[in-house]
Amino acid sequence: MTGMELCVMKRLIVLPFIFFFTLKGFSQEARKLTLAQAEQEFLQRNFRLLAERYRVDAAEALADQAKKWDNPTLSGTLGFGSLDKVQPFHIGGGGQLEGNVEQIILLAGKRNKQVQLARWNASASAAAFSELMRTLRLELRTSFYQLYFLKESEKTLRDQLNNLQRILEAYRSADASGSVAHADVIRLQALQVGIANDYTDLRQEEMAASLRLQLLIGSTEPVEPDASPDVLQRYNMAALNLPSLTDTALANRPDLQLADRQLQASKMNNRLQKALAVPDLHLGAAYDRRGSYIDNFIGLTVGVDLRSGTGTRAI
Repeated sequence: MTGMELCVMKRLIVLPFIFFFTLKGFSQEARKLTLAQAEQEFLQRNFRLLAERYRVDAAEALADQAKKWDNPTLSGTLGFGSLDKVQPFHIGGGGQLEGNVEQIILLAGKRNKQVQLARWNASASAAAFSELMRTLRLELRTSFYQLYFLKESEKTLRDQLNNLQRILEAYRSADASGSVAHADVIRLQALQVGIANDYTDLRQEEMAASLRLQLLIGSTEPVEPDASPDVLQRYNMAALNLPSLTDTALANRPDLQLADRQLQASKMNNRLQKALAVPDLHLGAAYDRRGSYIDNFIGLTVGVDLRSGTGTRAI
């Protein structure tokens, strides 16, 4: 036997083992899944997506909270008698009771700026969620159709191997009777080994793509994409052109929206920081039963934050 024949014979001996170990990785029956079903499972089980959704809810809650006024402050003094005679909670019948209530009034439009800043932050969180959704959905669809076309290619290669096996058997019979040259049989055997190697590599890629799709949708069992030719027709790139794609991207891409909303939030935060230099107004009411110049004194309290150096301090 020639060196080429020995090489081919060695590969033919290894060929059954290649098929055995390749098919063993796919021994578990795969569950058929349409793209819509895959996306539904993806939305229900992707924890990263769920966590980002909660961040959006939290940002919207902060926006609602920013609309509300600060809570008023209530303070009081209850009489405990004197050093000579301690009388706990002596507030009636000659006792002392003092109370104060105070409300801060934000000036320079601070409250409105805080509301707008919270709204921009909530809008940015929503855009970040949309961008994460777009990225993960693109990865899901890419993995889905990659696995689909790998399986279609695998079917084609398997049919080629089956047809080649039948042709090779016919050539071997003809070679035994001397009808064909023996070199033709060797060439067919070499071709069979080459296609078998391609088939094995393809199956390994198919296994990796299947595991990647399982990870995205959180499935514990193998899945097989179920895509009809009608569904694939909507991905006709011939109907698209660059200007329309550019306009659509500028109008709808969430990463561009996220960058714009972060910019607006930064501008609003800058305006808010400048407004914080303006002192706020403190309004309140006071009541004093016996500690003032008259009994049952009531009064209006007014206060402002005075600047001290580079900071502010409430007076």
